[in-house]
Amino acid sequence: MGRVSPYPGCNGSWRPHRRTRRRRSGMKFLYLCHRLLQRLSFGRAGIVPYFFYAQPVLTAPARQRGRAPVEVERARGRACLPASLPRPEAVIEGRFAAGSQCLFIAKDGELLGYLWLHRGPYREDEVRAVFTPEPAERSAWDYDVYVAPAYRLGRTFSRLWEAANNDLRAGGVCWCHSRISAFNTSSIAVHEKLGARRIGWACFLCLGRLQVMVSSLKPRLHCSLSIAPSVTLPSPKAGTLPPAREPLCR
Repeated sequence: MGRVSPYPGCNGSWRPHRRTRRRRSGMKFLYLCHRLLQRLSFGRAGIVPYFFYAQPVLTAPARQRGRAPVEVERARGRACLPASLPRPEAVIEGRFAAGSQCLFIAKDGELLGYLWLHRGPYREDEVRAVFTPEPAERSAWDYDVYVAPAYRLGRTFSRLWEAANNDLRAGGVCWCHSRISAFNTSSIAVHEKLGARRIGWACFLCLGRLQVMVSSLKPRLHCSLSIAPSVTLPSPKAGTLPPAREPLCR
């Protein structure tokens, strides 16, 4: 016989809430450890935890809600983007060199927001790691979603994702994978609201050149001074989402 909740009418449903509270407490403790490591090492050490998500690419184009004041543009080179970007120039150039595409919205030369799409293995630029969504021919990777502070309450993000979804669907992609910092609870909530499924996690301990990775995905443990681990990200199986959220191909 299962444990009975001490509160009438709960029927044991209090246990998931207890687990959620424990996870949040554990994440707060991890974040405090990360900040302490950064302070003691003058920024040369830290803890980088990720959750991996798979977002379904929907079968039908997103419905247009009125005419957009500005269009989503696509860039495959630095010259196509606005002059001011909140990322180092070397990072931007490296992304284009690796074959990534940038979808962005700009108005009168002002950047409102952007997101990046990549096909094939993606070399992470925050830690040493290569993330490979599978199956390769039906998967993609999205990363570094940014919306300028003044536009975060509007539809900038939803317009970017609608455009990305349409592009991915046209390219035969079923699932778009991403990694989200476990410390970024707002981004996690947005992705889950859009139907993203959590498929794994990884935590990186960085101590100068030494990097230790522990993950729910293979390889589950990796330690190196220079070599980047290759993490394969599986796509969810068909039938695991409501019909309205099922991806293009099954």
